[in-house]
Amino acid sequence: MPMENQPSLRKATGQVTVAVLISRVTGFLREVALASLYGLSGIRDAYNISQYIPNQLGSLLNASTSAGLIPLFMRLRHEKDEQSAWQAANAIVGTTAFALFIFSLILSIFPQPFVAVFAPGFLSESGARFNLAVYFLRFTAFSTLFIVMNGMLTGLSQAYKDFVPYMVSAPMQNIIILLFIVLAYFAFPHQSIFLLALGTISGAAVFVLIPLLRIASKNTGFFRPFVDFKNPYVKEFLVLAFPILLGSSVQYINVLVDQIMASFLPVGSIAALNYGNQLMTMVVGIFAASVSAAYYPYIIEDFHSSAYQDLNRRVQKAFNVIQAIMIPSAIGLIILGFPLAKLLFQRGNFSLRDAQVTGTLIRAYGIGLFAAGLSMLYPRLYYTTGDTSTPMKIASAGVIFNIALNYILAFPLGLGALGLALSTSITICLNVILYHVFIRGKIPHLTLRPCLQPMIKSFIAATIMGIVTYSLYRFLPMRNMYTLLNVFISAVVYGLLMVVMRHPVAEDLLRREI
Repeated sequence: MPMENQPSLRKATGQVTVAVLISRVTGFLREVALASLYGLSGIRDAYNISQYIPNQLGSLLNASTSAGLIPLFMRLRHEKDEQSAWQAANAIVGTTAFALFIFSLILSIFPQPFVAVFAPGFLSESGARFNLAVYFLRFTAFSTLFIVMNGMLTGLSQAYKDFVPYMVSAPMQNIIILLFIVLAYFAFPHQSIFLLALGTISGAAVFVLIPLLRIASKNTGFFRPFVDFKNPYVKEFLVLAFPILLGSSVQYINVLVDQIMASFLPVGSIAALNYGNQLMTMVVGIFAASVSAAYYPYIIEDFHSSAYQDLNRRVQKAFNVIQAIMIPSAIGLIILGFPLAKLLFQRGNFSLRDAQVTGTLIRAYGIGLFAAGLSMLYPRLYYTTGDTSTPMKIASAGVIFNIALNYILAFPLGLGALGLALSTSITICLNVILYHVFIRGKIPHLTLRPCLQPMIKSFIAATIMGIVTYSLYRFLPMRNMYTLLNVFISAVVYGLLMVVMRHPVAEDLLRREI
């Protein structure tokens, strides 16, 4: 695909960014409602664990299945024909759905051993948090199936540059869960735990139903999933997906280690880590993940068409957009961790002390925000070339480093949850450095050297912005409206500096080329 086809890419980027923005905002409203209802309580810890088990497993499998299915699907379309591509997709989707249904059923019937493994600290208590987590998990177990199916179906839609399922499914899921939380808070407070569990699984079902209906209506002659474990396309898919699964799994092991270690820390530590991580992932998701997702189908097409110069320019543009947003965002989180936690979460049972604890963790996560944004782009470059083993090796080295650093910072040095957050940020930075080093030579003509000067400009502009942000933080009253004012003024200052410094992202925005 030639670079002249910029309007469609700009439209796709805009659609995905808006979709992720709505998804993250509605998701954050859900978290705010949960914070108001439960604060940093044992109920919230139990709910987080019940969410973590199927959601993290679903996200882990989703990363590998989507990254394995979509390049294979697009390659078959390019090298063979539409029918061959859909024959592969139907076998892969149907077989994966059947296998995950069996697993989810087992998880729902026998949740106790899973809770014991993922939150062993719950066993040393009276059993309240353990029993609550078991109860929640019986409802949420099928989220694994729904997450993976959503990823596969939206990925197939994106192969046709159709981003509607991606835009709609996640916001609808969050809205449904939020409605159940509001219902529990105002109408049926004594049934709040049941309604929270019911709302969570209802939202997850809608999450997969939307892309399923969309792709079934758009591809009536092709989309007919079936189960066949011996299908050659299923085997080829597993060969591609398995290294990605291993690479992604070690990244999620980092989160798992945080959860396990946090279960031995004071009550509320798991929830505080979750709130801090939610803010970081919201920023990464709205901008870095959306840019990477929008560019990915175009990058794959350029690679299979041997349009390496176009591919190089796309990657450079995506890199510049990500760093231009992540660098100032990181400085903002580091400076405004506490007031942001106060603004976003302090209401109901979420106290001022809870905001202070969460604010400290937000600052720690802010250190790794820039690297977290780039980690959305780099692995996709490897997957485009068919190299799924290098990201796996890099992530494996990172998880070993993170486990050791987690323990040292959290326990011997006594930093507790702060140590876990710092270790996560440091590990993400290490992984991105390794991604950058080993990508060299994988794609012809690929170079990120032209991105150095724009990155320096972003750092300079963000540093000046940071001085303004810190000054306003010190001298303005600690009220939510002044925190919003600080964020607005800081964003304006940064934007003006980017224009004055003629940053390529700012110029592209002014020319409407992003």
